Parts: sequence; structure tokens; C-alpha cells
Amino acid sequence: MPLEKFKGNPNPIKKSPNDKTDYKYIVLPNQMRVLLVSDPLTQHGYASLEVMAGSFLDPDMMIGSASYVQAMLPRASKKYPDMEKNDMFFKMNGGECNAFTSWTTTNFHMKVANQSYE
Repeated sequence: MPLEKFKGNPNPIKKSPNDKTDYKYIVLPNQMRVLLVSDPLTQHGYASLEVMAGSFLDPDMMIGSASYVQAMLPRASKKYPDMEKNDMFFKMNGGECNAFTSWTTTNFHMKVANQSYE
């Protein structure tokens, strides 16, 4: 996906002259910082989100809450509110969706075939 349509940091990201990948750094309205990467030679699109909240931040009365949220968040979306339909979308499009919680962070990641993007 061409990155020109995303408004972001006017300063280019430093990279090797041999690197043909496009990069763009943006800040969303909610202040989330995002690094967009586009490589036309790949067959899949990838996304990863990592938040600085892991199991060490679980309240004493709610041990396991970070892991629970991590397990539930990637399972549904506005377009695919049904967990089975969401999983089916990834399977039908050569993709996958997963997540993990560490002591200090929680990571969500996915991949899907390029031709499945709308």
C-alpha cells in the first residue's frame, strides 16, 4: 500500500540506500505513535501493536486480567463482531491473528494476504 496518503512526520526515516521498503512515522489523534512500513515485494500485509501494559500491572484482586484482555481483543472487530467469522476471514485469506502478554508488555499481531485488503 502506498504510504503517500498518510500524513505524518515530514522528516524522512533514515535507511540504507539499498532498502527499497517505504517507511512513514505518524501520530494518531489519540497520540498513538505508528510506524507504517510498505514493501511491495511481500505477499502478506502485517500489523503489530505493542502496549506497555503486562502482567506485572495486574491489580492484586484481578490477577490474570492483562492476559484475559489480550486473549479477547483480537477476536472481534466492528466489521467481524463474531469470533468465528473473524477467525474465518484470516483463514480464508492466508492470514493469522495472535497475541501474547509478557511481564511488561502486551502484543497483538496479524498477517493477511495482500489481495484481501479492501
